[in-house]
Amino acid sequence: MITHFSRFANRRILNSYHPVWNRNLFSVDYDDWKVYRGMTTPAFSSGKLRAMNPLIRDCNRRLMAKIESIENGVITPKELFTNYSIDITSAIFFATETDAHADPQSPIVKQCLALADIPAFKSAAVGSLPRPILKMMGITSAFREGPLAYTCELLRSMVARQRKLPIEAQNDFVRLLIQTEGSGDKAKDFRKLTDDEVIAQCLVYFR
Repeated sequence: MITHFSRFANRRILNSYHPVWNRNLFSVDYDDWKVYRGMTTPAFSSGKLRAMNPLIRDCNRRLMAKIESIENGVITPKELFTNYSIDITSAIFFATETDAHADPQSPIVKQCLALADIPAFKSAAVGSLPRPILKMMGITSAFREGPLAYTCELLRSMVARQRKLPIEAQNDFVRLLIQTEGSGDKAKDFRKLTDDEVIAQCLVYFR
């Protein structure tokens, strides 16, 4: 996939159409996919991953504090590690501290969980029905409309905040996408991502 990545393009075409979600790396055609891939790859270099260690250790500390605070010693692994995953994703990708263990009822935590809860009917419809019928039914994606709209607006505010920060600010995923320019054989490949394109890539990890 590294030396022959061009063979892995155009793997999936979504029947539904959402103006933001359909711009993610796994849903676009070859030309856009090549640009997005070139922009997201630097975010996962060994240096960038090592720089995230302090954030991960902080999330580990909160996880251990939560476990140690349980009086009867009985833990709920699903709840613990769901909250841990939310904390990790928020810190590494969006430079946002959620502390889902201490505040599981916060709007971000609740909407993140709701976004991951994909209705079976919508999932089946998106996977089997053609786009015109989905449009008539008002289905733009497999996600619940409320949580998806909330998350898109949340990410849009994060992108706007990151664009105002100095260059030497923390290198979270959103900032790396904003700063990186595309590279490729065509002139249009040398560009920066739009806000919707940045949000679409973030949604892949947020969900």
